[in-house]
Amino acid sequence: LLSTMKFGQCRYALLTDHEGMVINDPVVLRLAEDRFWFSIADSDVVLWLKGILAASGFDVRVEEVPVSPLAVQGPKSIAVIRDLFGDWVQDLKYYHFQPTQLDGIPMLLARSGWSPELGFELYLEDEARGNELWDRIMKAGRKYGIAPAAPNQIRRIEGGMLSYGGDITNKHNFLEVGLPTKLASIDKPSDFLGKDALAKIQEAGGPRRQIVGLEFFASVTGE
Repeated sequence: LLSTMKFGQCRYALLTDHEGMVINDPVVLRLAEDRFWFSIADSDVVLWLKGILAASGFDVRVEEVPVSPLAVQGPKSIAVIRDLFGDWVQDLKYYHFQPTQLDGIPMLLARSGWSPELGFELYLEDEARGNELWDRIMKAGRKYGIAPAAPNQIRRIEGGMLSYGGDITNKHNFLEVGLPTKLASIDKPSDFLGKDALAKIQEAGGPRRQIVGLEFFASVTGE
């Protein structure tokens, strides 16, 4: 529930349509009592969300904010971020963030990332200073062997992290995703779009298919 989130907290969420199909799986950040950021996956939800809110009569403004996320991931990420921001980053809890600055560059620093590694995400709030932030991070990380990289798909899969557009699409419903009930449940008292459709699927015996992870073990014969 968004209402139970505290300021400075992040939360993984699923957006569903009226049939319970997954539209996106963003990370939601609560910036204030009445302000949230949705860090979305690889699809566009702005027009869809505006349509839903207008039809439902909510007094909400939806806009695409000029924020650019940059991830620093890996076992040495804490050392890089600590050198840049100070020792306080070690106390930042998983899926929490803190507004901060680096030499006047405004951002939110979040203990999160699309990998099973230790990591941080920097939500840059001044697009004009992107190159400057990049250079500062690369300089600080040089002694730790930092290198630019795309998301590591193998590590993501091994960590059980789903990819919207790859593992999940809008052809999958909420129940087929196979997430733990802590993250995805229709038994919670709050209402949401698609809940009735999902309840009917549940009453009919549940989903006919489900996304699962498979683990393969190689046998060593000595040959």
